[in-house]
Amino acid sequence: MIQYDFCQIAGLASEKKYEKEGGPGVAQCAQIIRQHSARAAPDLQAFVQWLFFNLFVGNNDSHAKNLSVYQRPGEGMRLTPFYDLMCTRIYPGLSREFAFNIGGEVLPGNVGRAQVDGLAAQLGMGAPYLRSTALSLAARIPDAIDTATQEIAPSLTKSGLVFAEKLALQVKSITQRAAARITVP
Repeated sequence: MIQYDFCQIAGLASEKKYEKEGGPGVAQCAQIIRQHSARAAPDLQAFVQWLFFNLFVGNNDSHAKNLSVYQRPGEGMRLTPFYDLMCTRIYPGLSREFAFNIGGEVLPGNVGRAQVDGLAAQLGMGAPYLRSTALSLAARIPDAIDTATQEIAPSLTKSGLVFAEKLALQVKSITQRAAARITVP
């Protein structure tokens, strides 16, 4: 299988995986998808969902090396399934800045409707589509995190269960606040 992450495609060293360090921004990532994916439209939709998912779950470490394309048998190059999905905001001492500039903003708590509209401009997509995508995903996350927590609960230690429940509350809170900011004109 042939697979390239977005830094490799952009000809950048792995040390340049963050936009603020000279790595690909959202516009360049979208351009990589447009140029290299055999099915750019669904891969761009998936990319947008990935951005919002990472914002909503508090994954500030969602950088360009976590995006890649690979050769799918009989389908050409496609965006890979997503990986390295986590909530970094639950850990003290890690960066509070999002890995990408979203409509001119890197602090997730400041991303609202204006920044989503700015993201639409960065990506060359419609703002109503991006807002709708964001709010649809935000509506699904609380139930999904509860389901995931319930599914893994039997295999967790007591302290692991406490952490999982704390994580679920954190993710639901981040998502709810972000959705509220996106909704306000």
